[in-house]
Amino acid sequence: MKTLLLFCSAVVVLAAVSVALANQKQNGSAQTSGSTSELSADEKAIAKTAEAFTKAYNTKNAKAIAAQFLPAGELIDEAGNTFSGREAIEAEFAAFFAENPKARIEISVDSLRFFSPRIAIEEGTTSVTLDADNPPSVSSYAAVHV
Repeated sequence: MKTLLLFCSAVVVLAAVSVALANQKQNGSAQTSGSTSELSADEKAIAKTAEAFTKAYNTKNAKAIAAQFLPAGELIDEAGNTFSGREAIEAEFAAFFAENPKARIEISVDSLRFFSPRIAIEEGTTSVTLDADNPPSVSSYAAVHV
């Protein structure tokens, strides 16, 4: 299951954020919170998606994680396994959480670059802890926001 752990801590965030950003762009709004007050509306929207992913992961809400993907979104783990569509992504997370009920994630966004008004790349690190007896697994990630 180590592959799935790496998959959860690095690759998932790569694809998991575009729906919320697209919804907030359509609505023309993004909510602010705490230290994000100096960020643009798009940067705030992206920060909110990372927060939502963390909350869903730490509450073992596979359905909420899958909802952050586009309907035809794909998730590819480090072993090259592809999970296509929200149902498959949800099932994969549900299985992971069933096997690792104490798993927790922390996400640290290190950079965010906009290539156009509708495309941004986020880079950062994730720290996944399976339980109190094991040290966290730290991975780098890149997320494409559209």
